[in-house]
Amino acid sequence: MSGKTKAKAKTTEKVRVSSEAPSAVSHRTKLALYKRLGFNQQKIFLGKDAREKLAFLVSLQHGEEIDDLMTVSDVLSYCINACYNSKSVQEEVKKRGGLPRVVKAAKTPEGQRLYRYYQMAQVGDAGDLVDDFNYTDKRGVPYFPHTNDVKANIDLGDLYLDQDDDEETDDEDQWSTVEIQALRKRQAISQAIKKLNKKALPKTRKHTVDTTLDSEASEQPDEDTDDGDWAD
Repeated sequence: MSGKTKAKAKTTEKVRVSSEAPSAVSHRTKLALYKRLGFNQQKIFLGKDAREKLAFLVSLQHGEEIDDLMTVSDVLSYCINACYNSKSVQEEVKKRGGLPRVVKAAKTPEGQRLYRYYQMAQVGDAGDLVDDFNYTDKRGVPYFPHTNDVKANIDLGDLYLDQDDDEETDDEDQWSTVEIQALRKRQAISQAIKKLNKKALPKTRKHTVDTTLDSEASEQPDEDTDDGDWAD
């Protein structure tokens, strides 16, 4: 065996061994879980200007020292929804048809979590998603920590009436079927996000003399664009 062949064999063996390392296995498990729940990791290119603006938005909404990719993804989702919900874009949506319906752009961490979980809940029936929502790593740390955002902002009364007694759970740290079922309701999520948005930075009043360029003003997100028909 030549020197180059031996080196290649050693490299291949090293890659094979390292791929079975606990950290690598954990990473693959996490990616598989995210994919099952509709989140695919995408590679994109952002220039320095865009990166700095994104970093500012993340720090503005979530505080400093945030390095969680899911949190950054939440802020990107906010930016996408804010643009998608603008009047000019919605005019094109109505013309083309078959495109996603409007969901309120979430300005707060709580609202952004709701939108993240809303997207996860769309991939299957609530009962089938309970295990994935409550999945934990080997240390018992949940990938999607349960919060009280759903109970605090969505009326679950009717959903509890439809649930069998043996399906109820008293564990406040676990996602229940009822909560996941509530997350599937676009109208309820939009209403909850709208309520949470009131906790965000207050809107600035327009000056008497509006100096905004017409081309920019036409693209400003209309916060009330999605207040109309929300049939689920």
